[in-house]
Amino acid sequence: MIDIKAGISKLLLEEYNIDKETTCQLFDRGILNYKECRDLLIRIEYSKKAEPKERNCLKYKLAERYCISMSLVEKVVLK
Repeated sequence: MIDIKAGISKLLLEEYNIDKETTCQLFDRGILNYKECRDLLIRIEYSKKAEPKERNCLKYKLAERYCISMSLVEKVVLK
């Protein structure tokens, strides 16, 4: 299972230079929530790794990694 808070902290640090302490404070205050952050991480990973013949396999791997159903992964990706 993926640690959502750690994944978003890494993403925000790389993309926007926001340190991990600030990200933790945003989670604690409710500005960032786990569901939206999880969906964002799934969409980013899917867009980076998706290849034409491997999309269903990637969806399955993402579903296992984030402990969600494959249909939910499909919904998140289609957003």
